[in-house]
Amino acid sequence: MFENRMNRLILDVRDANNFPGAVVQLYRNNFTDAQRWRYTSDGYVQSGLRMSDGHDLILEVTASNTLQLNVKQNTSNQKWILGTDGLRSQGNNYFLDIKDRNPQEGAAAVVMNCSGMNSQAWIVNGTTSPTPKPVGKFISMV
Repeated sequence: MFENRMNRLILDVRDANNFPGAVVQLYRNNFTDAQRWRYTSDGYVQSGLRMSDGHDLILEVTASNTLQLNVKQNTSNQKWILGTDGLRSQGNNYFLDIKDRNPQEGAAAVVMNCSGMNSQAWIVNGTTSPTPKPVGKFISMV
């Protein structure tokens, strides 16, 4: 589970849709598979939802920096780095964030350049990540 420190909302698949292209948003905790995520040893964030044919669904960054589900394709826009500084896309080095820091349920999950804001800080399975600290275009690892 990925819980945002700013608003305590959970990374969620809208309407628990289990197909490629399903939208990822922030929503209150409802304890469903649509909010279960697993960071894999090879750098994927795997959804608790599976396609009807049994295929796993992976968190993917789109060309517009929003997030969706897709089948594993071994591309950099599907790979993530989970570190002490937060969850960062390997594809563009941007951090998991909430669009416009919207505090409401249904807010879009996006990736953005490091802002140093709590909208980029997450509690992952009970472990709190610090808020990333912007240093120019890059982040400080302190």
